[in-house]
Amino acid sequence: MAVLPTIKCEQLPGHPNIFESKTVNIRVVEIPAPWLWISGIFFLINIIFFIILTIALVKVMQVAQEMKPKIERISDRLDSISEKVDTIAGEVQGRVTDLSQTSGKLLTTAEAFTSASSQLVGRFAPYIAGFGLVLKAYQMAKEHGVNFSRKPKPKALPARAKEAAKAAAEKLKS
Repeated sequence: MAVLPTIKCEQLPGHPNIFESKTVNIRVVEIPAPWLWISGIFFLINIIFFIILTIALVKVMQVAQEMKPKIERISDRLDSISEKVDTIAGEVQGRVTDLSQTSGKLLTTAEAFTSASSQLVGRFAPYIAGFGLVLKAYQMAKEHGVNFSRKPKPKALPARAKEAAKAAAEKLKS
């Protein structure tokens, strides 16, 4: 370390005396050369990055200016789509309301029909039960081999009726 000669500080005209004419020793520390080189390179790289960043910012601003009309068009489209969606939502809400009212009416009608049909079935219940009983008896009889054919078997004609039929047939032929 090198020590410089002492410097005498004197009062400046118009300023208060800060140092009161004291003698001050200043020590100068020498900065190593590699540190100066590293600092210089760092500052140079910093300046280059700042210039690159400024150029990039200008380019981004140009792109943003070019994109602004496109973004406005997209915004207008989104607004129109939003209006259409709102309209469709209103229509759907109206239709859902109509359907709920219609389904309520249908439910009331179905309840009335069910009530009327249960009353009607209640009125004819003895007949239905009787028919079911007859049907069950018929099925049981079929299972046990009873034959319920609809055509009665022709009975044999007496001999005299056969002769009379032959005679009538001959008269018709002649």
